Amino acid sequence: MRTKKQRENFAFLVRNLTRLGISESDIVTLVRIERTLSRWHERECDELEYDESGVPHRVFFDSKGKRFSYRVPNRGAGAEKRLKNLIEKYPNLETYIQTAPRGCALYVYEKGAIPLPVESYYSSRAVAVCY
Repeated sequence: MRTKKQRENFAFLVRNLTRLGISESDIVTLVRIERTLSRWHERECDELEYDESGVPHRVFFDSKGKRFSYRVPNRGAGAEKRLKNLIEKYPNLETYIQTAPRGCALYVYEKGAIPLPVESYYSSRAVAVCY
């Protein structure tokens, strides 16, 4: 169950994204993709390493300091693939993925609305897909 503040923030997000022409069902999908990316970026900083072929592995140490690792599904790549497929429906929009594990992980903006480099302007000129 959401708090009143969360409901208000979600309504604000829906208003901003519908102004860009995104349907409400796609907004829900975008929020789910953002949450997946956010969790994945947190894991990348804490417990994941990639091997030579780019496959992610969860790494941990036992009480004696022995290193263990095992392969994990690349949820970040899956979320990016779903995002790419979804955003193709909106040719006038682009996305930016913020890979730092703090704040919002996904931003949506109109093509040409943000000067290059996008990394310098996304937080003030794009719609953050989180609430």
